Amino acid sequence: AHDVDVWLPCRLQCIDGGSATLQAEHGQVVRCSAEDLAALSQVEDQQLEGVDDICSLHTVHEAALLHTIRTRYARHQIYTRVARILISLNPFQVLPIYSRDKLLQYSGDKDSLDLPPHIYGIGHDAMRGLREGARDQAIVISGESGAGKTESAKLLLSYVAEVVKAGGAHGIRGVEDKVMRTNHVLEAFGNAMTVRNNNSSRFGKWLDMRFSPALGMLGCQITSYLLEVTRVCSQAPGERGFHIFSQLLNARTSPLLQSLGLAPMDQYVYLQSSEVAAPGIDDAECFSDLQGAFSALGFSDSEQLQIFSIVAGVLTLGNLAFDAEEDRALLRDATPLVRAGELLHVDPRLLGRCMLWRKVVAGKEVTETPLKVDQAKAVRDGLSRMLYKYLFEWLIRRMNTQLSTDTESAAAVGAPAEGSVGEGVHDGAAQSSKDRLLGILDISGFESFDRNSLEQLLINLSNEHLQMQFNDHIFRQELDDCAREGVTLEQDVGYADNGDCVALLDGRGGVLDILDEEVTMPRASDLTFVAKLLRGHAKHKRLVTPKFSAGCAFFGIHHFAGHVTYDCEGFLEKNADRFPSEDALSLLHASQMPVMRAVVEVLLTEQQAAGGEGTGTTGGGGAGAPAPSAKTKQSKSATARFRRSLRSLMTKVSAADNHYVRCIKPNADKVPEVLTAGMVREQLLFGGVLEAVRIRQAGYSSRLPYRNFVLRYSCVARMRAHGEKQQSKLALGGESDAKDAEELVRHFVTELFPTLGPSSFVMGTSKVFMRSHAVAQLEAARTVSYQAAILLIQRMYRGFCMRRLFKRQRPRLREIRSWLRTYCPEKFWSDEHLES
Repeated sequence: AHDVDVWLPCRLQCIDGGSATLQAEHGQVVRCSAEDLAALSQVEDQQLEGVDDICSLHTVHEAALLHTIRTRYARHQIYTRVARILISLNPFQVLPIYSRDKLLQYSGDKDSLDLPPHIYGIGHDAMRGLREGARDQAIVISGESGAGKTESAKLLLSYVAEVVKAGGAHGIRGVEDKVMRTNHVLEAFGNAMTVRNNNSSRFGKWLDMRFSPALGMLGCQITSYLLEVTRVCSQAPGERGFHIFSQLLNARTSPLLQSLGLAPMDQYVYLQSSEVAAPGIDDAECFSDLQGAFSALGFSDSEQLQIFSIVAGVLTLGNLAFDAEEDRALLRDATPLVRAGELLHVDPRLLGRCMLWRKVVAGKEVTETPLKVDQAKAVRDGLSRMLYKYLFEWLIRRMNTQLSTDTESAAAVGAPAEGSVGEGVHDGAAQSSKDRLLGILDISGFESFDRNSLEQLLINLSNEHLQMQFNDHIFRQELDDCAREGVTLEQDVGYADNGDCVALLDGRGGVLDILDEEVTMPRASDLTFVAKLLRGHAKHKRLVTPKFSAGCAFFGIHHFAGHVTYDCEGFLEKNADRFPSEDALSLLHASQMPVMRAVVEVLLTEQQAAGGEGTGTTGGGGAGAPAPSAKTKQSKSATARFRRSLRSLMTKVSAADNHYVRCIKPNADKVPEVLTAGMVREQLLFGGVLEAVRIRQAGYSSRLPYRNFVLRYSCVARMRAHGEKQQSKLALGGESDAKDAEELVRHFVTELFPTLGPSSFVMGTSKVFMRSHAVAQLEAARTVSYQAAILLIQRMYRGFCMRRLFKRQRPRLREIRSWLRTYCPEKFWSDEHLES
């Protein structure tokens, strides 16, 4: 293993005593001991070629995987395949590989495995699954921040939209274009520049697209998760606030925005630590695209102005400054308060009172208590965050009404709002039993910063669930299915099971259960939460106790992707997720601005939904999920709502046929044509790619129940015999499906495809197991058989049509002959003349 490149192919130069000298590809000289040399694997030529599919390598190990990806990346081939799992490296540049011709190349009848690996291939597999199968389809895009998840999701959307348009099937007119337009809105209000990514999604989303049986798009619903609302009030060094802030202020002189009286960026306290520009992002162009998207999605100019006014009001609230006088807070300057009242269309006097006073209800008595400076600042920032959070949710609700039929729109508007730190926005759409769903999941990757708070804990919990689902789908099902069928793999391959980590965080009596419990305790604090957690799980191998735990609000977790230390300051306050001032809520609800009232309605609807239903959910759904916890029943906390939404999401993902895109960030500097091998290796290992390679290589990539195998592939044998004008020796319809399947396999390996060999098929107790090369050959033959059947049907039908036409025209021909004989000279109607 090399210090920088991790693994490099080398040529052995000489062995001198106990030391060996090797030379790498680029002339580097590497020395190692004879013992280390003996432990190295010999490089095969195929491992140096940069093959499309890792599973096609004869020998697969960590070094071959890493070098294949490195070789392809150097050739600007950013996609590599592991069977049907796609590895996608962020090129940090625009590559000419997304043309319309390229898209059409992946929209035909070919299997995507017959084409070079591409993000369009994943889209092709999903659409083909909708067309041929009875199950819904889900595309899970995962990877760390900056790995290219958002761009991958956009490319998949563009593929689906083009395929639907080209298909011409009946659907909701124009919905494909509207779905694409939502990207501009979501990126403006939900994306920001971070140190890892200039266009980082600070929320997760699930797109649920609904299709008719003919694959006409009938609608789409967007669900959001975990909007990073803390970014509204402050940003880390080298980062920027949400894109909409910069876009809005850069366009402040436009006719639409002049009435808002916006100031330059440096005059807003919330943005004084923000970077002014994000490399590669044109704020003026993006704002123009945003306005176009709003118009296409049915937002009037008046509504757009109200939306921008609320954003400006949030920024202006940040300019409220307080001074202390006799242990109470006073406004330093009333000008920002008046301006915020104008932008939010509320009475500035009442808004100021909400910032400085708090009502205390004791029985039937109501008293007002002045706030201290720190408390007033907390109310100001809490109000700003809540306003932005529910504006974002309202935007998603409103877009959902434009992406569905009228009936579904009404349902979506009436559905409970879920949200950024709570649940996602419900789709609310009634689904016909014949409709087919395609979901695309783009959620924040695993995060580990210098300071990690509750937001990072929930993001990492969602990634733990996704990893567990990936393990279940790829590893557990592979191994368990083989074991149940009595099939033995050629090598024993284990997998990293993170179920214990999910149970620690999300199971009964786990971290989030304890956090919910502490929220209800009268004297609880962040310190009491940590103390209770450490007492209850001190011996858990995934929990890391600080060296000096007394009076320390920290704990660590060994996640599947590495160790993370969490700073628990503010955990209880964030989990309580209360609106900072009930008076402010009432004031905003009485705003003269319709959009402002609608935003508050979203908040009130969510509160009613939380009070009217029990969460009863702590797991992520699917196999291995922890049981629901009694402690979280009827809980209204932010984490309880998030766990409910996460369970709903994982139920959808687990119930569908899944397609995986593993996005990889090649370097930390966000520059093209640079691959940091150690960083890539970690992501490949953490994503379970290497284990997937080993299992696919050692096992059988396809397995079908006996009856399904016979129904799918018997046409190959019969059509082959018919095409060669031979009597098929295949005798199906025997005593059982097992005998038919066994006879069909024998026929394949002895008569039709002798090159496959008996080892290409294994008969399990209820299924036929096939290696990938056998599946490819059978599928190709099946396609040819179907084409031959189609040609036969067309020939028979055309012959029938021509015979029917001839019969209809025969009486007319006789009339014509009779007329010629009567009225024309003989030379015109003689038999010889008529025949000519």
